[in-house]
Order: sequence, then C-alpha cells, then structure tokens
Amino acid sequence: MCRSAYYLDIIVSVTGIISMLLSMLRRFQQASLSETIAEFHNVSTRAVATNDERYTMKFRKMTLHTEKFHSYEDSRIVSRNTLEKLTWYIENYKYLPGVNVIPSPTYSKMFLSTNKKEFKVGELIRVKIHLFNNMNEPLRSGGDILRIWMTDRYSNSNSSGYIIDNGDGTYTGVVRALFPGKPVIKASIALSKYHIGIAYDYMEREGIWYYMTAKFEGRNGSSVTTHCSTASKFSFGNRTCDFTKINHGMSWYCGKPEKYGLTCDDWTTYSAGKFNYLLKNSSYDDFYRNKKNQYLITSIKILITGERATSPTMPCYRRPKEDSWEDHVPTGYFHKDTFYSLQCNSSHLMRSRQSYLKCLRGRPAHFFGDSTSRYWFVYLTEFLKLTFKQGRWDEIKDKAWQKYAYAEDKESNISITWAPHELPMYGSEASIRNIRSVASRLDDISADSKGIVVLHWYLHTARIPPWAYREHVINAKIAVLNLLRRAPNVSLFIKGPHAIMYKGNTSPHDFARRFNEQILYEEFASIRDKITYLEQWDMTVSSENINVHPPKAMNAVMVHHLLSHVCSK
Repeated sequence: MCRSAYYLDIIVSVTGIISMLLSMLRRFQQASLSETIAEFHNVSTRAVATNDERYTMKFRKMTLHTEKFHSYEDSRIVSRNTLEKLTWYIENYKYLPGVNVIPSPTYSKMFLSTNKKEFKVGELIRVKIHLFNNMNEPLRSGGDILRIWMTDRYSNSNSSGYIIDNGDGTYTGVVRALFPGKPVIKASIALSKYHIGIAYDYMEREGIWYYMTAKFEGRNGSSVTTHCSTASKFSFGNRTCDFTKINHGMSWYCGKPEKYGLTCDDWTTYSAGKFNYLLKNSSYDDFYRNKKNQYLITSIKILITGERATSPTMPCYRRPKEDSWEDHVPTGYFHKDTFYSLQCNSSHLMRSRQSYLKCLRGRPAHFFGDSTSRYWFVYLTEFLKLTFKQGRWDEIKDKAWQKYAYAEDKESNISITWAPHELPMYGSEASIRNIRSVASRLDDISADSKGIVVLHWYLHTARIPPWAYREHVINAKIAVLNLLRRAPNVSLFIKGPHAIMYKGNTSPHDFARRFNEQILYEEFASIRDKITYLEQWDMTVSSENINVHPPKAMNAVMVHHLLSHVCSK
C-alpha cells in the first residue's frame, strides 16, 4: 500500500511538471523568448533575489552554481526590463579590477549556428558569440551589451539584428536576410558590465556624468562659477543652491558661491561642463573612450539569394500609433541607399519640396529636444527654403545655440520651430532666462492647432541617473495630456535614441538608451494609442553611425519617415 502511494505521488508530480511545461510551451508561442525563459527560471529555481524591488532581479542557475543574468535585449525595439538590472550592475561591477577582465574584441569569437552559408531572403540567421577577456579566458557570466548588424558595401545595403544574452558569457545574435547579395555579419562590444556598473554608481552618487556649470555675477563685475547636478549634494557641492523651481520642477542644484558676497539669487548663466572627477584618472578616461564600441575581429560572410523584402501595403499615416511601441527588430533596412520600412509603407509620399510644402501647409511643426532634433529643424528649413528667424521677443539674444528658433514661409503658410528641453542642456553659455521646459512649450500650442509635435530627450539626459530622467518625462506627460485634450488634431511623436560610436563621448549610451525607452513606455502607457514612437536605433546601428549627429543623408531619411506618418500624399 505504501509503495503504491509512493508511486502515485511520483505520477502526480510528473504529471504536474508535464502540465507546467505544456502550459509554458503554449505561452511560448505567444510570448517573446526572453519572457518565457525568465518565467522558466522563476518557476524552476524559485531563486529570484532582490535588494530593491524596483531595480534588482537576479536569476540563478542552481545546477551550475553561477549567476544567471538574463537578457533584456530580445527582438522588441523598445526595452521593457532594463531598470530591473541596474542594481545588479552597480553592486557587482562598480570597481574595475583592470582592463584584462573585460571582453576582448580580438579574442572573442563569432560563428554561424548552422553549417550553411547560403540563405534566402526572409530567413532568420543565427550566430553564436562567445566572449573572451583580454587574457584570452572565456567569460562565464552575462551582462555585457553587444550590437549585431549585416552590411553589404557593394550594394550599400544594411540591416540590424538583435542579441540574446545567454547569461554564461555566450550570446545569440539574430539577423534576418532582407536583401540579396554577399553581406558581412558584424558584431561589436558596445559596453562591458563594468562600463555600466561604474558609470551608474558614479551617477547615483553625483547625480550627473559631466557636471554643468553656473555663473553667479555681482553688480561690481565680480563672478563665481560652480558645478551643477541633479543631486542636492555631490562632491563639489556640499552647500548647494536649489534651482529646481527655475528648472520647472526638475531637480537641479548648483554649488553656492563662496566669494564676493554673492548668493544663489545672483545666478545669471549656465553652460556645459566637461568635468568628471572619475575621468581625471587616465585609466578610467581611456577605459570609457577606447574600450567600448569595439568591433569583433571575426565577421561572417554569407550569400543571400532572392528578391529584397517588401514593405507592408499599409501606408504609415494609417498605421495605429500604439503599434509603433511594439515593433520588433528590424524595423527596416537600407538597400541601394534607400530605406525600406518593415512596419508600414512610406512610398505614398514623394521626397520633394512640393510634397513636403503641401503636407505642412497650415500644419506647424514643433521640435522640442536637443541638437539632434535641431538638425531636423535645420534640414527642413534648408530643404523647404524657409526664412530662418532666431529667438523670441521674450528671450535673451545671446550667443548660445540652445534657444528657441523659428523658420517660416508666410506665402505657403508653413512654419517650424525648435526649442531646447530643460536642464541639463550642454551648450554654450546661456542666460537662465531662456530655460524653458518641454511642458511649458507644449502649453503654448493653441487649441485649434493641427500641428506636428516631436519630443526628444537623449544625449543630454543620458548623463543623469534614471530617476532624474523620469522626472523630465513625467513633467512633460502632464502637458501632453492637457495638449491632447485641448488640441485633439495635433499629431504627437516621440523621437527615440540613435546609436553613436564617437570615442569622445564617454557616456554609456547603449544602456541609457534602454532605460530611456522603458521609462517612456511606462509613463505614456495610458496614451500610447495617441503617440507615435519614432524608432531611430535600428538604422543607425546598421549604418554604423559614428558621430553624435547623424549625417545629413540620415536626417533626410528620418524626417521623411516622420512626415510619412502625417501626410497622405
């Protein structure tokens, strides 16, 4: 009897396990790979450890007794769970033992997961990447950020792929064959775990990556310059002035002036600062300039046959806005220097001055953000041959570039504007009277407007911690909600981050990009059906964009993609 009961228990247990696995298999067909694997580790190990429920989630593969860092980079273009990893990075990788421990682009290996090297258009191509450190030792844990893309320089074609972190020092790269030719699959080590852990440990303490500066001026010509940050206390600001109110409710503090009897009320100008005491150490400076965005020495040549992939028939202006937040990699590709979207069809709109003038007639365009969105403003101003005007009557006419700008063609009833977002805004010395928030700019738009509004935070806010970035988004969200109620005919867009490889820029952009997207996704959850997300990462990874500002040809592609969501022809 006991033995029968024993076997019965075993049968029940096995049945339960099979039932669980079948349930997971059914869900696997609907969920992404990373979501399913994450659930598997939650169920099978019951080993989710957390120090901070908002930011920490560690998976442990108990059979190997090694930490299982699960991928936050699946095929979805907008990240979902980056912030949950931040504490893990800071706790485990805030000190650099030496550059020998980081992934090596020379020793790391990439190879096809299949023996064949010939593929047809439409096929998925998987590669295995195994990271080795600079001592030629295999890495045994995940968390490093990689990029993967495919390019054919003979036909000027390229497309981006995505990376799955297997948690054990190996990564799976996935690209889709989209154009015929003999492309090369490439990969790069964008950031090591140490780049992320050290940088965000620093930013959590200091409130900023590069301090900005504030100038305080007295009537007798005396002046004092101090450092500024999002943190109320930082290494060079134990006594601070709270300028959060001047920054429209977003945290901003500057060191108090200590000389000439100056006070916080004597603040007159702000400007970009390039000081980071961590980078005063030459080893760290070299680490952040030269040990990221490194191409793997190995690349893979393949052959793709067939006709190029076609865009969907649905024109972009008819595409549901909420779908833009759920896109998967790749969102499009270049073939013979022409960009083809895989999300919607933009062929209905000719890339000509007349088509754009017709599209924008009586429909003012507003760009709020940093210099990359200003480049869109400049591109349209030149392409449409508009009359450029800078500044407003209520704003100081100083030498700074980061202030309100306006261009128009009165005869055609065309107008476009650009304005910088709130601090931090790294630019030339500028009057504090020009500090305006995105929210305040949105409040200026009239109720009868049929305009186009593009919001963007990235290059400057990549230098502050996530909690501070969220303040900016929440502040703007209130104004966005009011705008949508007040002016329902406005077309609203959020311009996503773009990829850069410029060595002079030391900020950990590949990680900042992910948490930026997650915060935008979370904060605009209730109104994603009213906002179009403009994905920029895919095309700038595959085209190997280097500079902070993409080239004019890329801006032309981006602006056309924007307008194809607004104009019917």
